[in-house]
Amino acid sequence: MFRTNGSAGADQASPHAGPDDGFVEIGVDGPVSTLGRLVLSVWVFSIVAILGVGVLHTVVLRNELAAHEVSRALVTVEDRVAIAIEPAVTAELLAGDPEAYAEFDRIVRDYIVHPDTANLLLWRADGTVVYSLAAAFAGQQFPLSDAATSVLNDGVSIARHDELDGPGDGATEGRGVDAIEVYAALTGPAGEPLVWEAELYRESIARQASRLVLIVAILEGVGAAVLLTTQGVMARSLVRRHDRERAYRRWLTQRSSEVALMERKRMAADLHDGVVQDLTGIALDLEVPDHEAELSVEAMREQRAALAARVRDAVTALRGQTAELYPAASARIDVPSSLQGMLERMPRTMRTTLLVGPDADVAPGYRWLVFRVAQEALRNAAKHSQGTDIRVELHGNGGGTVLTVSDDGVGFSPLTDAVEPGHMGLALLADMAIAAGCSLTVRSAPGAGTTVKLEVPE
Repeated sequence: MFRTNGSAGADQASPHAGPDDGFVEIGVDGPVSTLGRLVLSVWVFSIVAILGVGVLHTVVLRNELAAHEVSRALVTVEDRVAIAIEPAVTAELLAGDPEAYAEFDRIVRDYIVHPDTANLLLWRADGTVVYSLAAAFAGQQFPLSDAATSVLNDGVSIARHDELDGPGDGATEGRGVDAIEVYAALTGPAGEPLVWEAELYRESIARQASRLVLIVAILEGVGAAVLLTTQGVMARSLVRRHDRERAYRRWLTQRSSEVALMERKRMAADLHDGVVQDLTGIALDLEVPDHEAELSVEAMREQRAALAARVRDAVTALRGQTAELYPAASARIDVPSSLQGMLERMPRTMRTTLLVGPDADVAPGYRWLVFRVAQEALRNAAKHSQGTDIRVELHGNGGGTVLTVSDDGVGFSPLTDAVEPGHMGLALLADMAIAAGCSLTVRSAPGAGTTVKLEVPE
């Protein structure tokens, strides 16, 4: 890109840069690219995967909470049996004394009953209900459940999910309600084995678990939404950047073709106006008329010497143009020597100066760019600047290298003259410098000369 007196300008709009740097963006709003379709597919797959993982995690979390609520109910009932129930069981209660029953019922209601309690029962081994929170079952006899029998035999507490489905299940009236049943073993005053059964509603416990699952699901949903949004923004940015780069490559290829055609036209004009004219003049001088054939030996020697000098000049010019057409391999270019050779071919009316710093070491990958920028700048100075002094500097700069070509000529206005044929080469080189990660700056103004500065990294 051209930078003139601190302001940005360009010979043509380049699609390479962003929307805020004076360039025009090309190819972004066209059909979705292959990369765009791929990114969209990945994004949709990510949504499906996250939703699937979220559903699976919710199911696993609910199962874990169900197992946890059973375990917690078992521990709670065992603690209450040991602390409050077993000490309150007396011989009078087991004998059916009403006052003992009333006292036991008060202790149970004050210290044991809570909103999740469906029923509480104290069983004997023969299936007799010693105590029931639902008083109608007290004193009756029912077949013991398998769980109660197991606790009486093994003395190990049991907790399980079950439905409150009738007298045969804990002597509770059938309600078909999902509950947690806990059976804990205890011993009466005379060593009689007893079973304490606690039937707890799962409804309120399930509501608590559902609230927790909902909170987790919301948090996961918010996290997934943030992740997908961020991923979508990054994917869109990636696709837009890819499209800009692809458009820029197409644009640069087209510009290269245009400038290559202009270069061929310029080379043809230079050959015609330079070497061809010189050789034509030499040919005419060699076609000596008959009346001039009788020249002195000395005059003929001088004529041949002059013709030989003109031929040598033509050969030198041809070699210079050959070097422009096909410079040495980039990695083998001797930049200082190449600069010196270019200056030697400048018009004799221009004073030339070359300054090469001791730290001027151009990386092999950038030597061709340095060669071409110097070549174009010197060519423009010779043809357009009308100056008398030109200065070329090459020196290191913080690990990189800086090339500066300046003249004291008439200058030009890059904002209005950059598209003229004489400056198209530098415009293309500016784009090539950007693509290579370099910086090309052209500073000029009418009557103030021109300075071309190229900065290349290590």
